[in-house]
Amino acid sequence: MKTKIIFLIAMLGLFTGWSATTIHPAPLPPIEEVLQKIIKQAEREGEIERTFKTNYSYSRFKKTEFKNGRGVVTKTKEKTKINDPIKTAAKPVDPADKKPFEESDAPTGEELLERFCFTLVGRETINGRPMLVIDFKPAKKKLSERNLKEKFLNQAAGRMWVDEAESVIVKASVYLAKPVSIVGGLVGTIHKFTFNLLRQRTPEGIWFTLNYDWHLEGREVIVDRIIDFSEETKDVVRTTPVDPLR
Repeated sequence: MKTKIIFLIAMLGLFTGWSATTIHPAPLPPIEEVLQKIIKQAEREGEIERTFKTNYSYSRFKKTEFKNGRGVVTKTKEKTKINDPIKTAAKPVDPADKKPFEESDAPTGEELLERFCFTLVGRETINGRPMLVIDFKPAKKKLSERNLKEKFLNQAAGRMWVDEAESVIVKASVYLAKPVSIVGGLVGTIHKFTFNLLRQRTPEGIWFTLNYDWHLEGREVIVDRIIDFSEETKDVVRTTPVDPLR
């Protein structure tokens, strides 16, 4: 009987990949190092988006549903935008159509990182690519609230999946840790807000937003409001040769 048990254990090890030498996964990198790489990659997002828009045709479908406090849809907006690089290249650009540069009123870079506490919790795989999984929550300190965007950021928490090789935020799930009041609650209050993002990588190494959505529940003066928004990028086709971005 003892011989049979030893044989069964040996066969179990054979079929499960067990061996006397245990292979340990690579240790997780320091969270500070990961965050700095994310910031550096984020600085290239404008360049990446322009490259994607110039070399790929695609359609983007947007849908917004406005609901009353009972969840009944009262109004729906839908819009589809087609990007065709060939037609765009053939069309002369009117200087009047160029939008002036507008600086964002939301914090970025190091200032943005200071608003959160980050924890590197492990690794997962998305579409065959290793991802670092990072949880975040509001920092335990007094933060500026110069506008509504900053109020949202100060109460945002969630999880993000970052491509380990290219430091791109590929997936994100965000929610409000606490309600956000507008003008002290006199104008309104946001009770609930969730945001989900998913990006995809082309064969040439260009990342684009595949879809994202957000859900908002709040009160405007004395009326309860619910808004659902979603955007999806479809029919992505390369129209010109593209060199991978490095």
